[in-house]
Amino acid sequence: MTISKKNFESVEWGEAPPSHESKNSNTITDLMQNVTSVASLLRVCGAMTMLVAMSTYLLQGWSEGNDISRYYMLLSQTFLLAISGFGLSYLLKENKGARIFFGLGLISITANMTTLGALIFSTTQWGSSLAQYPSFAQWVAPDFDTLMMALLATVAICIPVTWLGHKVLARRSARLLSGLFLFTNLLLLLPVRESLFVGIIALVSVILPMALLSKRMSQDNSLRTPEGLFAMATIFIPAGLIICRSIWLYPVDEILQIILGGTAFIALRFCAQQTEEACTARNITHWLSFGAALGMAMPAAELADRFVTDAFAFNVFGLVLAGLLLDISTRCQKPFSLVRVAAIVLAVSHIGPVMLTDNTANAILCILAGLVIIAMGRQHGLRYVMLMGMLTLVAGIGRQILELASWIDFSNWITLSVLGGIIIIVASLIERHGAIIKMKWDRLAQPAQHNQK
Repeated sequence: MTISKKNFESVEWGEAPPSHESKNSNTITDLMQNVTSVASLLRVCGAMTMLVAMSTYLLQGWSEGNDISRYYMLLSQTFLLAISGFGLSYLLKENKGARIFFGLGLISITANMTTLGALIFSTTQWGSSLAQYPSFAQWVAPDFDTLMMALLATVAICIPVTWLGHKVLARRSARLLSGLFLFTNLLLLLPVRESLFVGIIALVSVILPMALLSKRMSQDNSLRTPEGLFAMATIFIPAGLIICRSIWLYPVDEILQIILGGTAFIALRFCAQQTEEACTARNITHWLSFGAALGMAMPAAELADRFVTDAFAFNVFGLVLAGLLLDISTRCQKPFSLVRVAAIVLAVSHIGPVMLTDNTANAILCILAGLVIIAMGRQHGLRYVMLMGMLTLVAGIGRQILELASWIDFSNWITLSVLGGIIIIVASLIERHGAIIKMKWDRLAQPAQHNQK
């Protein structure tokens, strides 16, 4: 009996040589994986082919009739998608294909609600004068009664489709997901296009679902599966459509930019909390959050420039951006880089206005910013950040001292005597307490070094 070199090494180190059974097992496993992948691809292709076929059938005679008849064609497509999914799930017991159809049905509901919202907006508008969509996006309802019938038909079809879709995708959380999905889609029907109202609606359609889903995700692990994540994603599609519609079709002012930037920042914060600390996805959310922070700080500075002064705009920009950077740092594995950047932004945005203007309000803000930077450095044990805060503090105080010095007569003997006395007292304090201050200063770096380790 001969033993190959490879088998001999395996025996020598206490390992069993590979058997034919293990090889066959690996081969069968690979074959099953390949078959599953091919079946999944075919399943998706078949569903898309049926979707195209249904769309082609429904769009025949699209140019005939009015916008209401076209809307009923879109609504009937949602119904056909649900029927297809129901047939696969309950008749053929093929749940994977049913999930695809129900997923397409949920997306189709959002498309229906968007179109119905345009029909409602053509007859009723809140908070603005009667405006018109561009011709390529214009939908017009002939009368109020016809519009109400379309609304009732939409509700009659969308509620059961929503329930069945989420029941198939995430059974344990179907009630919550269905309620949130219908709520965010109904927001598409509100006939408002003013930037402030649109921003509030977008903010509510993101924050409320995230607050409820974050609690639910800790109780239902099925929401972290691909099907569960897709079901949750469908809830936020209406918010994306509201935002895109406003940016594309209507003017965007600073208030809407701030609200949209804040909405994006909150959403990214939620996504970061659902990922692992050191993964690439979380790092991507940090970079995107930085962009959202800029999207809030810049319009806030523009508002300050418009209603106050251009110097105050620098202060507002620094406060907003630095605060959001500190919030991002709380989710980072190594937060010190963002803390440094936040300190630099806060210092520069407050020292600059003090150097360029003689406004007392800017000097007071500079002093407060210096104290905040010192607190940041003390909390994280970063001595150079504390030095930066002291520099900012001195810049704010120094400007006022220079203003005061312009009123003091330094040629007077009384002034010189007081100044000399102050210098002597400071020298005595340094001599007496300098060593203790130096020791405490050196200890400030120890927390940062420990955390970096």
